[in-house]
Amino acid sequence: MITFYFAAGGLLFTAVIGFFLYIANYLTRSGYFTFILLGTFLAAFSPPVIWFLLGLFFGSAILIHALKKYLSKKEDTIGKKGATRDAKQLLANSLPLASCALLAYFNVLNLNWTLLMSTIIAATTADTWASEIGLLSKSRPYNLVNFKKVAPGLSGGVSLLGSLAAVGGSLLISATYALGTWLFTPQSFTGALLLIPLLLGVGGMLIDSLLGATLQSKYQCQVCGKITEQENHHQKPCRLISGYRFIDNDVVNLMSGYVILLLAIILQII
Repeated sequence: MITFYFAAGGLLFTAVIGFFLYIANYLTRSGYFTFILLGTFLAAFSPPVIWFLLGLFFGSAILIHALKKYLSKKEDTIGKKGATRDAKQLLANSLPLASCALLAYFNVLNLNWTLLMSTIIAATTADTWASEIGLLSKSRPYNLVNFKKVAPGLSGGVSLLGSLAAVGGSLLISATYALGTWLFTPQSFTGALLLIPLLLGVGGMLIDSLLGATLQSKYQCQVCGKITEQENHHQKPCRLISGYRFIDNDVVNLMSGYVILLLAIILQII
């Protein structure tokens, strides 16, 4: 019965918040309904501390995106999609967390699943902060594999500013989780409560960049010669120059999320 009330509350809350995000152009129509579905599921199958961490993530992501738009007027001609999130993007970023919540509900392997969920949120926050704030860097990012300079916004690139932002985002989530667990639960404070989400959160950003540099599809515009993640540029089909056509940024986010989940499980088992 408690699960039902949590789900009903999650449905109502995400429907209202999602509506404002939709009219503010942060969500597409498909993204809005997916936001409600995911919010309802997570409200039913995850503890309240995870709700708070998700709110912290979404709130910080919206504020940082608004700050980036204010400080930088450059139009993104690199990424496949803009800032408005659709269903595929939300699912790619949320399925690892939803899987973790379901495993936690049934207490599979008797692990600290709340710690694992906070780790996934820390990794998502780190990657989001790095992507948004990294674009404000005055120097061009470096490809994580060959260390050549790449265009700002191109997946697989890392910069000092973006990396520091990733540490900040991961620290925000991990410190909030560790402090909340210490203050509001019988569990005593241990270094793992802070360090596992913090380190794997930053590691998630690096894994995402590594997959983006090696597996994600990159194209070259046949008109201007620019390297892009878009299949069409200047209304012309682009030529695939690296990666796999079926692996875009959404697939990379999904893969990196499950890699972080697996690493966090291994750390707890050993």
